[in-house]
Amino acid sequence: MGDGKTGYEILLHETDPSLVKFEADCGWMKVAGKDPIDYLTRHGDRFAMLHVKDFKSITKPVTTLTTLTSLLSPGMLTPTELGHGSIDLKAIVQAGLKAGVRHVFVEQEPPFKEVPAMEAAEIDYRALKSFLS
Repeated sequence: MGDGKTGYEILLHETDPSLVKFEADCGWMKVAGKDPIDYLTRHGDRFAMLHVKDFKSITKPVTTLTTLTSLLSPGMLTPTELGHGSIDLKAIVQAGLKAGVRHVFVEQEPPFKEVPAMEAAEIDYRALKSFLS
C-alpha cells in the first residue's frame, strides 16, 4: 500500500463520503491489530454499520492474506460468543452509536465447540442488547 496506508485507509480517503459508507468488521479489525474505536472516532461519518464478533484471544496481529481455516486452527484464533472473548465490544458499539452507526450485525465464526449454535445465538443476542443500552 502506498505511503504505509492500509487498503482500508486508501478506500476511506479516495471515495466520496457523500456516496460511499462502510461496514466495519470489528472482530477482524482487531485481529489485524487495528483499533475500531480509532476508525469510528476519526471516520465515524463513513460508517453506517458495524459487524461484531468475538475471539477468545488474539495473540498477535494477522496482516497477511490467509484462509479462514488456517486462522481458526488450534493455537491461532478461537471464536466465541459476544462478551466471552478478548474484544471490548461494548466500547466499540458505543463508539459506533456515538459516530452515527445505524445497524449492528453479529457474526460468530464456527466451529461451535462449547455451546450449540442456537444457544450461542441467544448469548450473542443478550450481549448485543446490553451493548446497545
